[in-house]
Amino acid sequence: MLDPHSRNRSKLLVFILLVVMIVMGVFLFSNELSVLSTLESIKATHDKWVAVYLSHPSKFILKFILFNIFMAMLPVPGISMISFFGGTIFGFWPAFVYSSIATAVGNLCGFFIGRYFLQGYVHEKYGDKLIVFKEEWQKNGAMALFTMRLFPFVPSFVANLIMGVSNLHWWTFFWVSWIGRIPMVVVYAWSGVQVAKISSVRDILSPQIIVAFLLLGTLPWVLKTVIKRLRENQSGKPL
Repeated sequence: MLDPHSRNRSKLLVFILLVVMIVMGVFLFSNELSVLSTLESIKATHDKWVAVYLSHPSKFILKFILFNIFMAMLPVPGISMISFFGGTIFGFWPAFVYSSIATAVGNLCGFFIGRYFLQGYVHEKYGDKLIVFKEEWQKNGAMALFTMRLFPFVPSFVANLIMGVSNLHWWTFFWVSWIGRIPMVVVYAWSGVQVAKISSVRDILSPQIIVAFLLLGTLPWVLKTVIKRLRENQSGKPL
């Protein structure tokens, strides 16, 4: 168990690390953050960014990927709009590939922050209460993560930190996060391709799309319940 001084050092280290990363990110990506602040700013600067991309494609793609990783890793809003922005610049397929992979990598970095910097503190603070949590998430952690990735109103960094203090394996976290974010990336990247027809964020995430995500997120739980009931019925039948 960690002594009070070790806990304080861990908390201070996490705080300093996050502050440094956020400051560095804001400094490196200040232009991108200002562009993504509103849909109008993305439209207004579209031609300028296309020209920058065409003049230095490799450098632009690398910076786009790093920016995406940064946004997925830290508690800052706007991660989905990066896919939209990518769609306006690269087209659908490149934006989908760059955004989906970069987002998964950024989420994994956030997961490691929770696991290696916060897990000890959480264990020390909540102790035995965490055992029940870990046992439950050992069985259902992947499905819960998949559901959180599909729900638009669950911040990405919240899922990262929750899973970081659980006992979910990092590889499971990575591929479930990647698959779970694909529908959202597809919607935003495709909307970016159709940027001329988009007048507000509501045109991207319509009520029908939100309902579809919610239904898709609950599907694994429904299937698990159905399979469990079928097995119970089969085991209850006489031979």
